[in-house]
Amino acid sequence: MVNRFDLEKKYDLNHLKKIMSDMDHSLLDEKAVLGLATNRHEGKTKPCFAMLVLLPRGDPIPDDLQYDYEDCVIVHRSVDRKSAMDRINEVVWGQEICMPDRDGMPIKVEGWVGNFVPSMMPWGYTRSTFPWWCYRATMSEGFSSAPYHDALAGGKDNPPYPSLQEALKHVFSLETETNDLGGPSFTIVVPDARARINEVGISGRRIEVEVDDRRSASDGLVVQAFASNSKFTTSLPKIETDGYRYQLDLDGKPNFLMVTLCSSAGEVLDMKRIFLDSRSRNWDPTVTIEDSKDDLQTIIRSGEGIDVEFKSQLNTPHKFIDSVVSFSNGNGGKILVGVDDNGKIVKVEDHRSAIAIIHTWASQYCDPKPLLHAYYSQELKIVVVDVVQGDNKPYFMRDNGCFVRQGGMDVPASRSEVKDMVDKQSKQSRPEVWWGSR
Repeated sequence: MVNRFDLEKKYDLNHLKKIMSDMDHSLLDEKAVLGLATNRHEGKTKPCFAMLVLLPRGDPIPDDLQYDYEDCVIVHRSVDRKSAMDRINEVVWGQEICMPDRDGMPIKVEGWVGNFVPSMMPWGYTRSTFPWWCYRATMSEGFSSAPYHDALAGGKDNPPYPSLQEALKHVFSLETETNDLGGPSFTIVVPDARARINEVGISGRRIEVEVDDRRSASDGLVVQAFASNSKFTTSLPKIETDGYRYQLDLDGKPNFLMVTLCSSAGEVLDMKRIFLDSRSRNWDPTVTIEDSKDDLQTIIRSGEGIDVEFKSQLNTPHKFIDSVVSFSNGNGGKILVGVDDNGKIVKVEDHRSAIAIIHTWASQYCDPKPLLHAYYSQELKIVVVDVVQGDNKPYFMRDNGCFVRQGGMDVPASRSEVKDMVDKQSKQSRPEVWWGSR
């Protein structure tokens, strides 16, 4: 059913030219981020990767760095946006250019393909708080070299990497599940900072949407939601308003929801894809889902299990964090605070303090920091903690080790289980784990 709402499509060079000419430069920072990697082969230095990232105004600018290895160099630095844009306009039109600070090394590309990427979506690059456009072209033959595949030995100021591919994914924050980034390429990342969806909150059948409209000449916005499951697909009524917070009512029991933000002319400005049947698939921290009273009562009647844990109260951090670690290392799970081991609701007296304690414990005792959402059920008087499957496994309880879930219990992870998590994570570009395992 997800495919019914798949708005992704490929965009060509003409679309890139239009975006570059129509963008509102007042919404962009004066600095841009340039990334470049080169190989040296048979006495010649040629690029194998180049990237230019334009930044929304106010976004942090990463520190400059340069790693010089024996046969390759990786450069990551901030540059003046206007001068960089002049060079980029030339490469977009297919001309041969020389990158800033690399005047002896020409670049030429062909075959532009672009994608629209919603805000906070981990697709291709570090999650952006704004929607953005990602355009990628292949470096022309004769102007480039294939990425260096041998291990990069560490040295003074240079960290070791198993390959240049892994180094690129780490240095440039590339989020990709594949170990192969493809051949020599040039990528341009252009933020669309006109408007975005700030938050989506779902509680029972009520949807609340908060938006941020930064357009200088606002012509109104349209918020709409589309819901589906295996038996139905429905469109919720459109809301047209100049406000910033909207409410929608959800019918039926969908397992997938898409919320779109459009201009009054129908242009999609941002969207959120939300899986209601699997919290672990919702990696977006701006989306929160709260269970209805009926759903919580069904969970309580079913008892503790592989993804459900009861805690009558918050006495010490250890037993609570053990469950957070286990769920982070597994497929995610739910902790109900104010419910005893027999499924009896004993209630939470001070839910605000309880939620504050939960977040404090998660920050102080978990390594890495887990992704979770805690909320108070007014009807049942309990605190519900949704723990999302971690993307930086393995997770540890500081001073108490690594835990996994077995049935309804948190148990210490075996050495082989920890190694398996490390190996899987290493394949998804976590070089600090690779260093530690050698």
